[in-house]
Amino acid sequence: MDGMCRLTVDYEIQYFSPANTNFGINGGRTVLEVKFEKEDLPSASEVMQTLGRHIGKNSKYAHGVSWVLFGKAAE
Repeated sequence: MDGMCRLTVDYEIQYFSPANTNFGINGGRTVLEVKFEKEDLPSASEVMQTLGRHIGKNSKYAHGVSWVLFGKAAE
């Protein structure tokens, strides 16, 4: 892939309420983020399929808001 993608791993993600920073929730997720340019989508998709895991869009912000407000991850 020659530098086509940038990978980051987020783990032990914790969410905090802006109104109460003493209230934290461990989201219990590990997220592998793959970033690439739009024109590289076909090649990136091919490589990601080899990971053998669920591939989908993720919003750490949406999950955090859901955890803080409702005590569960966003669907």
